[in-house]
Amino acid sequence: MNDILIKKIMKNQSIITIMFLLNSCVTTNAGITTSNIPLNHNLQNIKYITTDTIKKSWYNFDIGILGFPLQEPPIDEAIKELLSKHQGDALINIKYYTQKSIFLFITKNTLVIKADVVKIEKQENEISPTKKR
Repeated sequence: MNDILIKKIMKNQSIITIMFLLNSCVTTNAGITTSNIPLNHNLQNIKYITTDTIKKSWYNFDIGILGFPLQEPPIDEAIKELLSKHQGDALINIKYYTQKSIFLFITKNTLVIKADVVKIEKQENEISPTKKR
């Protein structure tokens, strides 16, 4: 009787362990950069004002064992959308992270961008890039 009970317990523990391992997994990576365009023109600092702090998220769901995303995150489109929506010229203090969460055979891919939107101030003695020699 003890042998049968021990075998049932071992079988249940094995099933629980396998379900736990297959249930979920999360991976993430992150990055930071100063701006999306250079803000020092001819080694002179460009003056700007910060207009807003933003956060943009993108995610998709995939079905499969390996969890490769079916589409790439639209990073360029997101930056253009943020700049036009907030009437900005550049993004500074950019922080981003990606996250992949796997639950059984469903994968959720997430990209989050956080940044400050800035408006570049015109300088009086600024030379147009087309008039440079």
